Amino acid sequence: MHTPFTRDEWLDLLDRYFPAYKRWQDLDYRISVAGSAVPEEVVKEYDGLSRLLSDLRSQYQAGLPFLPVSRCPFSGQVVYHSIDPFGIEGLWWNYSAPVRPMENLPVTFHAITGALRMKGAAANTPFVCVPGPGAPYVLPELLGDKHIAAVVSSLPVGNHTGYVITYFSDNEQVRVPRPDSWGMDHWELLDRNKTFGWGKGTVGIHGAGFDLVPWLEKRKLFWIRPEDRALALWSGTAGCPYLGLDGTRAVQRVRAGIVQQEPLQE
Repeated sequence: MHTPFTRDEWLDLLDRYFPAYKRWQDLDYRISVAGSAVPEEVVKEYDGLSRLLSDLRSQYQAGLPFLPVSRCPFSGQVVYHSIDPFGIEGLWWNYSAPVRPMENLPVTFHAITGALRMKGAAANTPFVCVPGPGAPYVLPELLGDKHIAAVVSSLPVGNHTGYVITYFSDNEQVRVPRPDSWGMDHWELLDRNKTFGWGKGTVGIHGAGFDLVPWLEKRKLFWIRPEDRALALWSGTAGCPYLGLDGTRAVQRVRAGIVQQEPLQE
């Protein structure tokens, strides 16, 4: 039985991981510049830290919750996806080296992207976190295909608000490229034959559209109310809670408590 970690267990794990990782980085640099003249005790400490970090990453991955984040508008199936809801300092949010389990997703699943409206101080992470812009958006290059539809939902991520945009297809053979998955620099997918695939997204976020109204009116975009545990799908603009939201329209890049914004052209 999968038992996700609690917030206290999450904090304890990261409190052990980050100092060990910083020490490992320091030793890695010493070894790289020392050549063959590396003291034996340095090598032993380095190897021990490598094993410790690997073990902590495994513990973190095993403790990640799988949360209901969306519902397929074609099949009605609920989508469960791993996520770290406690904060973007979690290793799930490491842009270039995310620690995530294998996802078991519906056959209609095509892609998952997202945004994060940040509230309060940014996380003091030793890695780069790219949670997207601060308001929900769609990728017109995907929704322009007749076989693709999307669903926007939301969930808390620490003190912040995360917006999940999930794309689905009613045709498994659809030839529409995939964007990078939310918070990482590539996408991964296990197909119905249990074949693992991955790649660099060929649909860029720089084509993002923040005007959701046309897609809602065309019934290409559906929505789920915040905190709706039943994940009921709604269509149209009436009562949609994702319209007119503030939040930066730039891509946010977070590292060491500093947020940099990369402007987008809508």
